[in-house]
Amino acid sequence: MKRFQFALLLVGCVLLYWVIQKTGTHQLWISLTTLGWRIIYPIVLVLISYIFATTGWWIYLRRFDHEMNFRDLLWVRLAGEATNTLTPVNFAGGDPIRIWLLSHHLSAAQGGASV
Repeated sequence: MKRFQFALLLVGCVLLYWVIQKTGTHQLWISLTTLGWRIIYPIVLVLISYIFATTGWWIYLRRFDHEMNFRDLLWVRLAGEATNTLTPVNFAGGDPIRIWLLSHHLSAAQGGASV
C-alpha cells in the first residue's frame, strides 16, 4: 500500500511539473505577481465550498452509521477534485478515485452510492 501511495505521489508531482512547464514559469510568475495577496480570495472561496460539500457528505454518511473522520473525507474530496481537474476525462475521473479511497472505510456499493 505504501508503494502505491508513493507512486501516486510521484504521478502527482510529475503532473504538477507538466502543468507548470506547459503554462510557463515566466507566465505563472507574472500572473502571481499581478494578483499579489488577492490570490487568497479564490483559494478561500473554493476551500469554503469544499468544506460545505464535505460537511453534507459527512452528515449523509453519519445517517447510515458510518463514522469517518471529517479530515479524511475532505482529503478524499480534494483527491477527486484534483483528478477531475488534471485528467482529460474531466468529471468522470474523480468519482472512481473517491470510491476507491472510501473503500478503506465503506463497501464499494456504499461508497459509490454516497459519491
